[in-house]
Parts: sequence; structure tokens; C-alpha cells
Amino acid sequence: MVGNKEKIEELFATWLAQNAPSAHLSELYFCYSEIEAYCLKIKVLRKPLFETIDLDIIKRVQKTVTESRIFQLSHKKQMRKIVTAAQYYKAFVKSLVAQETNTTELSISQTMGDTSSDGKPCEVTQRKEIALSENKKEDNVLIIDFCHINSFAYTKPVSFSYFGDEQTGISNWTQLYVKVLVCLSEDYPDEFLRMYNTNISGGRRIDFGSPKASDKMNAPKKVSDNFYVETNLSATDIVMKIRLLLDRCNVDYENLEIRYIKIESMQCTEPSLVENASKRAASATKNTMSAMVTTDTGNYKAIFRNWLLHDQYMAERSAQSYSSAITNCEQLASRLGLKEIRLYGADRVEAQRVVDQLRQTTEYWEVNASQHNRYNAAITKYLLYLQSSDRQETTACVASKNKEPEQQGTDFDRFFEDEKYDLLYKELKKKGITTLEELNEVNLWSFMNLHQLYSIQQRLAISTELTAKLRNTEKENDEQNTSVYEIHYNGGVYKGASPSKAFVAFLTAVSTRYPMKFRTLLNVYNPESQKIVVSRYDYGNTKLRLMNPEAYIDSDLSLEQVQQDIAWIIKRCDVVPQDYSVEEKTKSVEMPQRKPTDRLTKDLQKVAETPATSISPALRQEAEDYLIQCDLTGATYEELQNKLHYTMVGTKEIVEQSPHIIEMNRKLYHEEALVDFEEGADTLEAILDKLLKKNDGVATAKHLYEYACSEMAMFFNDNGITGQQSVYDLARHLFEKLKYHGKHYVFKSNMYISLPEYSADSVIDIVSKYAREKGATVTYDELVRYLAGLGSNTGNLRGLMRIDKEPVFLIYAENEYLLAELMHIDTDFLESIHCALRRLFEDTDGHIIPRNISESWYNLLPTLPACLPWTPMLLQQLIRFYPDELEARTIIAMESQNSNTLHAMFVEKDSWIQDFRDVVAVYLHNEMPSRYEFEAEELRGILVDAGMISGNQLIYNMPNALGGDPRFLWDSDGNHVKVRI
Repeated sequence: MVGNKEKIEELFATWLAQNAPSAHLSELYFCYSEIEAYCLKIKVLRKPLFETIDLDIIKRVQKTVTESRIFQLSHKKQMRKIVTAAQYYKAFVKSLVAQETNTTELSISQTMGDTSSDGKPCEVTQRKEIALSENKKEDNVLIIDFCHINSFAYTKPVSFSYFGDEQTGISNWTQLYVKVLVCLSEDYPDEFLRMYNTNISGGRRIDFGSPKASDKMNAPKKVSDNFYVETNLSATDIVMKIRLLLDRCNVDYENLEIRYIKIESMQCTEPSLVENASKRAASATKNTMSAMVTTDTGNYKAIFRNWLLHDQYMAERSAQSYSSAITNCEQLASRLGLKEIRLYGADRVEAQRVVDQLRQTTEYWEVNASQHNRYNAAITKYLLYLQSSDRQETTACVASKNKEPEQQGTDFDRFFEDEKYDLLYKELKKKGITTLEELNEVNLWSFMNLHQLYSIQQRLAISTELTAKLRNTEKENDEQNTSVYEIHYNGGVYKGASPSKAFVAFLTAVSTRYPMKFRTLLNVYNPESQKIVVSRYDYGNTKLRLMNPEAYIDSDLSLEQVQQDIAWIIKRCDVVPQDYSVEEKTKSVEMPQRKPTDRLTKDLQKVAETPATSISPALRQEAEDYLIQCDLTGATYEELQNKLHYTMVGTKEIVEQSPHIIEMNRKLYHEEALVDFEEGADTLEAILDKLLKKNDGVATAKHLYEYACSEMAMFFNDNGITGQQSVYDLARHLFEKLKYHGKHYVFKSNMYISLPEYSADSVIDIVSKYAREKGATVTYDELVRYLAGLGSNTGNLRGLMRIDKEPVFLIYAENEYLLAELMHIDTDFLESIHCALRRLFEDTDGHIIPRNISESWYNLLPTLPACLPWTPMLLQQLIRFYPDELEARTIIAMESQNSNTLHAMFVEKDSWIQDFRDVVAVYLHNEMPSRYEFEAEELRGILVDAGMISGNQLIYNMPNALGGDPRFLWDSDGNHVKVRI
């Protein structure tokens, strides 16, 4: 061949136009200039690329651009196109070599004639005849569509083209499989090494391996000297394996074209098929049933497609693509051997189980990535379709009819015997919750929100009813226990069925007696036990809950641990006396209930459930008469105390016990003194109900005051009620003290009003509730708008949310957050991340730049709520809060950078890389070992390109970030640095 550059380039342009998609030609040409420039620079090429037709040199070029980290970093956005371009040029060079060989053979055949010396056709003539016979079949030749793989039974491969390199003479699928593997393994040896002795579909049988591993294969075939493949596969399985390999090697489907023909016409002449006629007749019934199922599936598919068209306003093509994707997911589930595979025709719960199983497999995410997220988008739409209101009603009917008779006698079933709980009952059973103990760990409101059960009003009512019913059941069970644990302190006795439950009773009393001191205990470590005693959060949903303030303790404390924690609490609260005891006692059936009679219990009547201090009815009547005389002027506590000649504690007790005395803004009134009191109470009730319904169970004093001023202006004017605090106090009197019309709401911090199950006490409680019910990420602006709508304070919101301080809200992206409890972070969750990080660090020498982590690696991590994709920022947050569990650390460029900054590097916990200066030193040593001097902005630009920093980070600040280190010697102006590594 003539090595002339212009001629080779012209030949290549013609060849490429025939073998590559026309839409990609201009992009590919640009890639060749980049490949040539780099390979000439590092002397892999000795002359321009289009003057080089040595196949070995071109293979070295391809290996260089795919394995050089420097080239990858500087061309990371173009790498896929560059690798494809290199593949095409290698295939072109191969075709030139083949053309030379054919030319030589042709000249020999012309010299020798078309027959050999023995009169038989020569080899070249035979190949020509085979090619002619194949061309005759061209009209029947089909091409595999890797995006829509169907059955390949009764088919035969003819040829395939890999990056334009045509290979013919294929006689069966096994032969094609081996030849495709030869091509892929030559170009992607490292990827194949990772797949050694594994099954790429997730099964148990080994797909690829060494000669030793081939002993375990049923039908091994040799691909290369040290590489064998299992070929005991059907034609359809082979095509599926090839598609998975293309995805693993990041090869576009269009670069491998497999041609095949159907051989259905041959079936009539094959004796084996005649012999099997009786078997086909015997399976007629089975085929009929299959046809019925297929017809039903087609109906479900058509209904879903119509829903996409008319309810979601999708284009015809998109709706067809999504509906087909669901069928493909069913086929994938079947190939993976999942227990449940049906999506079409399944109810929402069954479909969710199939989806959950699929999303736990690597194959699903690989295929989904190859389809540009089509499968995941289609599944999300399908689950939304199943959650539509008319299908919910159908599910409710099925749930009420399908309770299994053998389960109806259990305590759990009797707990849900009312028909209105049927839908919730069925959903809980589907999720494997079948006992009252398991139910006790479930937040019913969140559960019903998550699974879209009932309307908002029904959820509120059912959640309240079942929570109260569950508490009564638990109390009855505790009373029946043969063992009881008692904490004796200051003459009081606090009991529970376990040490932890007795501890809850004790803490409840302490929190009421010493509210301010108790709050100082929250999230504080006990230095003796080396753990938090009272936590603000229950991340694993395994702790016992205190109601006021909302806090949590471990549910499995021993007697010794409780004793240790009580001693610490008494000391920290600085209370007397300090003597206490914790005992385990055995109850007999006749054992009388011991009633506490201590001073502490008397001060905590509601908590300890002891009778209230006896107040003389005459004294209470005197107080009420006095306040009636005061009319709308009212009286202070001091004025009422002087009138009664009683103690201040006793005076407050009278006010507390009297249903007719109202405290508003530190003054006392009798309800009869207020004009149209009942009418005002009814109006305030309607306003508060509206606010709680609108805001899903939470309201603020400011919001209540604004609405009340609009609708109760005359009532306020007639009674001289002014100010936000007075309206809040009036509402508290009605719905906390009187439980007006049977409604009981919780009032906290002179600001928040909520349903009992929420007990909102702060901004973080409100935003946590909002995020919990949304079930996905929330943005900063979204939370500000929500709080502003409630009339709540939005100043220092990030500080109140404990962003980057505690794992309550985790940063998902810039100004976007994910509630940690939605992730169900437990030991298994962290261990899964730990294993994935370990694999990542093994491949990257124990450190990696977060922006360089492959998207496919994130598929190894646990599934996030609402099927959210993982982000480097979210992973960074988990590493920061759980470094010991994950055995990893993050390294930030400068500590002064804000919380939205993605850090420079993730490293192993015991890595020698300690700070940003080490990170930069490692990078320069690996990627630029011959560079010793940089301008400050030049070095910053290199770090931006490497992904360690972004945008304008560290601009004019490089000397500070890399200062104080003898490896980086800066000039006096901080504009130039000499590197000594």
C-alpha cells in the first residue's frame, strides 16, 4: 500500500462514511486531530496518524488514549467519542491489511486458475462462492436491535461488523459469540480481567475465566491463551450477554452490527420437528393459556399507553417507548431469575416489589444506563399510573376481600378488624409487618403518605386513632408482664416493662420538673459510657420516644447502663438528693399496684398519672367570682393570689383546674366576661382546623393571628383582645386545656400548634416533617417559601437545620437537602457503602477525586428514596458524618469554604494524604512529574481541569491553600511557585 497521507486520508474518509453514522462524522474527524497531537507529543507516533498503517502501532495508539490518565483528564468530556474514533481507525487499518491479502490471493488464483491441480476448486474460489451464496440471502438478512431484544429461536447468524471490520462465514451463534469476544477482549483487556470468574448476568455459573475455571464450565470455548468462555447458552442468551458486554465496555450498540436469518422454512423438512409434533400437541392447553396471558398483558400495556397519552400528555412515540420498556423490564426480571417478574397486570404493591428487586441488581442499572435512563423513567411513570385514585379504590376492594382466614385470629388482625383500616392492613402485610411489635416501630402517618393510602383527612384520623389504640395495647401488655423494673428517686417510683421503659418514665418526670436543664442533655455525650444518652433523632427507628420535648433513648439498655445514665443526669442537672436505685421485681397476679406518693410525683401529676392535689371547690368558686367582677379588665396572678390569700403555687393550680378561667398574655379572665365567647370559640376552631388541614397538621401563632384578625375583628374589638400572644393563649385554652369539641392540639414554645402525633417544637421539627412527607429532596428556597407561608421565622435557616453540623439534613446538591431519616441509615446501609468504597479505593490506589467517580459505580450503593440518583455531594456528607463506619475521609481545599463545596479528594481513613497540599503533591507527581514551576493561576486552572476545585474557587488564594509547606515555594507576591516533590 502507498503510505501517502492524502491518499490514506481520502480512503479512510470514504470507508468511514460507509461504516459510521453520518451524524457523527464531523465529531469523529475532530477526535483524530486530538489523538494525533497527543501521541506525537509522547512519541507513540513517529509520523502523522493518517500516514501510519502499521496495525501494531495503531493498537498502541488505541491503548494510550484509553489508559492514559492525563489524556483522560484533559479530554474527559470527549473520551467516549475519542475511544470510538480510535476503534474505527483500527478497523480501517485491519481492512487495508485484509485487502492486501485478498489482492495477493487473487493474483495467485488468476495465475493458477480456478481449480487446483487435483481438479477441485481452490480455496479462494470456494470463499468467493460462499460470499455469492450469502449475498443471495441478502433479502432475508435481519440486523439485531440491541435496544429491543426478542427471541432468537430458529435463527442463524450470517456475519457481523465490529467498528466497520466485517467478519463473514459465521455458521452458528456460538462461533459468533467467540469471535465477538475476541474483538472486545483485544480492545478492552482490563475490563475483561475484572469479569474473570464471574457471571455478568448475576447468576451462579461462571461466564468467563482462566483454563482452571473452565473445568467448571459445561461447554467452554477458548478465546485466547488464558481466556475461556461458557457457551452452553441459547441464541437469545448469547445476544443478551453481548449487549451486557457492550455496556460494560462502553461501546455504542451501533458499532457492532450482527446480521442473521430466520430458518423457519427449514422446520418442515427436519425429522426432529416431525418427531416432536406429539409434544407440541400435548402442550396445546398450555399454549392457549399463554396466549390468554399475552392478550391480557397487551390490554394492560395498551391501557398504560393511553394513560401516558391522555393523562400525561406524552407524544405517541414516547408513550410507545415507555410502555415497551415495562415489557422489557419484565423480561429482564425473568432472565435474572427473580421470584416475581410481573409488572403488567400486577397491583401497585406487587409491582413495587418487582421494581425493588430489579433495582438491587447491577444488570438493571447497566441496561438502564445504556438506554439513557429510559427503563427507570418508564417504571416511575408506571408506578404513578398504578397509584391513580381509581386503582386505589380497586386495591381497597381486593384488600377487604382477600384477608387470609388462617390469619384472622391473631392480635395483629384483631387490631385492624374495623373495615376502614382494610387498605392499611393489606399494605402492611405486603411489607412483611405482621405483629404489633413490628407495627409499633412504624410511623403510620409517614407510611400512609409514602404509599398514597386514603385522603389527607382520613390519614390524620386513622393515624391518631391507631396510635392511641396501640399505646393502650402496649400498656395492657406491660401490666401483664411478670417482671417490672423500678427506678426509685426522691421517694418516687418510675416503672416500666424493661429498664429502658422505666428510664423513659423517669426522664419524662425530670423533663417536666427541670425543662431548661433537661434540654441541655440532648445530644450530649456521657463521658463514662462514651455515648449519647438522650438523642434528638432516631435514625434507625429503633429507639424509645419521649414526647415533651421530643427525644429518644436506646431501647435495649441494661440495668447497669440505666444506673450509669441516671447518675450522670442527676449530676449534670445539679439536683438533690442524689440517691437513687434501679430494681427488677417479679409481680404476682394478686400483687397490688403501688401508687407513688413522693413530692416529685405530686409536681408531675399528669406524667405520673396520680390524682391532682385537692383544691377546695369554695376556693375555686371564689377565684372565678372575682374574675367575673374584673370583667374585661382581668387580673394578674399576683392580684388573684392577694385576693385569695393563698400561695402562688396553689393559685396557679386553681387556674389550671378551672375550665372557666382563661390566661391571655399573662392576665386572667373569666370566659363569661368575654362577649359572644362561644361564637368566638367556634370561629377560632374553624380557622385553626383550616390551617392545620392546609399545612398538613402544623400551624404557627403568627399565621393563626393573621387569619383570626381577618375573620374575628369584631370579637377582638368587643373584648379588647390585641396581639399575637393573646390569640395564641386563647387557642391553647380551648384546645389544650378544654379539648374543645373533643379536639386536642399541642402548643409548643409559644409559637407552634400541631396535631398530637407531630408535636412541633422548633423550625427543624417543621422542616423535617415537610421533608418526611415529601419523601424526596427539598431546596433551600422551597423551605423558605414553606416557612414563610406558615408565618415562621426563616432567618439562619441552615443553622437551625444543623446543615453540615449534624446528620439531620444531608446536602444532596448545592442548596438542596435530603432528610437523613428517609435514607434509613443503619448498619447494613453503611456496610453496603463501605464495601463499594473499598472496591473503589482498590482500583484508585486509596484516593480519588469525587468529580472523577464513574456514574456506574454509584449503582453499587443502596437505593435512595424516590429512586434519587446518588451525587458526589451526598456521598461526601456520609463520609464526613460516618468516617469510622466507612473507613474514609474527605479533604477540602480550605476550611473556610462553604458547606456547598465539593471537596478535593476522598481518601482511605488511614491514608498518608492528610490535607490539600498532599492532594496536589500526589496529582503533580503522578501526572506532571517533569514540571517544577507554575504561575499561580496556571496551577489553579490545572486543578480545576483535574476536578479538585471548580469555577472561581481559590482564585487569588492559591498561596494560602498551598502555603507553609516546603514542597511549594512561593515568591513574595504569591504569583509564582516552585514545586519540590
